Amino acid sequence: MGIGIDVGRSGTKVAFKAPSPGGGLEIATFLIPSAFAPASLISDEAASRAAAADTVEVGGRSYWVGDTALLQGRDEMVAGLDDKWVTGAKHEALLRAALKRLVAAGVQLEGQTVVVGLPSRGFAENRMKYQARAMEISPKTKIKVVPQSMGPYYSALFDDQGNEQPGVAKQSVAVIEVGQFTTDLARVDATVPVESALDSTDGMRVAAEALIRAVLREHEITLDMAEATAALVTGRIKNFGKEVDVSQLVQLAVQPVAERVADKVLQVFGSSLRTVDRIIVAGGGAPLLRAPLLARLPTAEIADDARFCVARGFLRFAAALERAIARPAAEPVDLAA
Repeated sequence: MGIGIDVGRSGTKVAFKAPSPGGGLEIATFLIPSAFAPASLISDEAASRAAAADTVEVGGRSYWVGDTALLQGRDEMVAGLDDKWVTGAKHEALLRAALKRLVAAGVQLEGQTVVVGLPSRGFAENRMKYQARAMEISPKTKIKVVPQSMGPYYSALFDDQGNEQPGVAKQSVAVIEVGQFTTDLARVDATVPVESALDSTDGMRVAAEALIRAVLREHEITLDMAEATAALVTGRIKNFGKEVDVSQLVQLAVQPVAERVADKVLQVFGSSLRTVDRIIVAGGGAPLLRAPLLARLPTAEIADDARFCVARGFLRFAAALERAIARPAAEPVDLAA
């Protein structure tokens, strides 16, 4: 069946197949806020039981992730805002939490193909080390580590059963995956990733930091990173029982990010951008950048369910890999590695 896991700085997104009410299987998803804090004793029994689902062990220490880390650990979601986080305890804790929640949902992990993504920046250096560690964490699964920016491409190339979508395999596709810390770029020509186009630039963290400064200046309210990240989506913040509309400040904060992303796209893809068949924009920040980004790149398309597009693409790629294994050896298979 396959599983797709997108461990992002603001949220860890998971896509898998679960039994549907009418029989058969359907795509299911869940999100774990990418918060992280050392676990400690909770005196209230109900709160302690709730925290158990968000507790994992890394290197012999217990950590909270997700909602429990935000509530009980008061995590401000800044620990993952660097390039080294993919090899650190937080990234491992979030992967473990995703697998733990899958098991709690009744998913049988043994024998499953699990596709996990890493940021484009530093992918080549981190891939083998991360894959080896992931296989230690979940030895009964088949782990495949790919660049995060390939998720939207796989979502376009395959359907939910892992079948190739007509015509896509022959296309040249540019991908812009807008994440919290980085915006990852990729270009794929006829299923072959172009190494020189695998790059990254600023993500929505820059907009969140600009919003923090703007809210302090305009409203004299100090936000942490978690509040600012949420406000980018809602356009509102809470202040002593009242809601404050900051939607105009959000628009001003995201504009420079869109400009930087567009500049980086033109720099990395260069003249080849003129000849690509599709430009797909995905990731949690994609809807926020829609208007300013399309003003610079009018042929770009915002992916459906942009926040889960990467995880769904990984799931579809996992399904395609499992279909390839099941095919007779004589039948040709053409999959992007």
